[in-house]
Amino acid sequence: MLEDKIDILQVFKGGSLSSTKLINHPKFNKCILKKVSNNLNREYGFVRFCSQIKRHSYLQNLEPELFPRILEIGIDIQNENAFCIYEYMDEYMSVFDFLNCNKISEAKLNQAALNLLISLAKLHKHEYKSPIIKGSLDFYLKEEMIRPLIKYEKYLDTANKTFEDIEVKNCAYTISKIHNLYEQIDKTLHHKYCMIHGNATLENILINPKSLAISFIDVYDETYCDIGLSDYSQILQCSKYYYGIRMRMEKKEEYESKYKLMEASNNFKIFNKVIENNLLLSKEQETLLNLLTASQFIRLLPFRIESNDISNAVYFYSLASWILSKIND
Repeated sequence: MLEDKIDILQVFKGGSLSSTKLINHPKFNKCILKKVSNNLNREYGFVRFCSQIKRHSYLQNLEPELFPRILEIGIDIQNENAFCIYEYMDEYMSVFDFLNCNKISEAKLNQAALNLLISLAKLHKHEYKSPIIKGSLDFYLKEEMIRPLIKYEKYLDTANKTFEDIEVKNCAYTISKIHNLYEQIDKTLHHKYCMIHGNATLENILINPKSLAISFIDVYDETYCDIGLSDYSQILQCSKYYYGIRMRMEKKEEYESKYKLMEASNNFKIFNKVIENNLLLSKEQETLLNLLTASQFIRLLPFRIESNDISNAVYFYSLASWILSKIND
């Protein structure tokens, strides 16, 4: 059994039914061990786990300096677990934790944001030779936005609710808004079809706080089609709309009605300003980016509601409604 031969140094927050630990391995020394059951919840655990390994391996082969190496994978038959051992990025931390630190100079924040953009540009330069698959955006929006809104509408009471003093619209209105925005977008132009991270939250992007070098972890195909803008939408989810800060709140008001955007330090604001100012998007690209960013909150609804986290579900829906309200249709 693998864990009989190792020392566990630190346990990290897991995701997708997997566990993540920093270990001292007899062969690899310090490394990251990720495990998941290959028996229980296979679709959401083991299958996703395997997909991540395959995608990570492919992207690491394309851009080796941007991804930690995969050292070994295997199956622990006795304990019914699959495992993957990754290179440990010593001295690195998540970009979210980096921004949560105090006393970061503006120059350092600017360079960190630019380094992230440069790193994504290296990844996105690997463009597909074929055009984006017809129907890809429609497929994503219907599955990740419209389906959750229809299925979970009864949990999303929007009566008398506002977000930043803007009325929170009901699900029927939001679905109509999504359809209207989608019809405005040229489905064949301006959407870079390329290699992407696919799950580019600030917790899945590592940074060395001294050198400001970037490394990507926990890649996954969250958007079904590899559109470069989808990576930026997941960054903005946290850098502009503070998803990570909300999820770290110990106490959440169960019956909020006048929502406000979370408070964040200037680190987040300076960092996000550099990101947005350097994207240089056309009006149509900006519309799609905002639509994709709203989708990142709506697609959270099944996970939050199924875990009985209704307060966050309604907050995230209200935030998505606010983002969509700012897009002219």
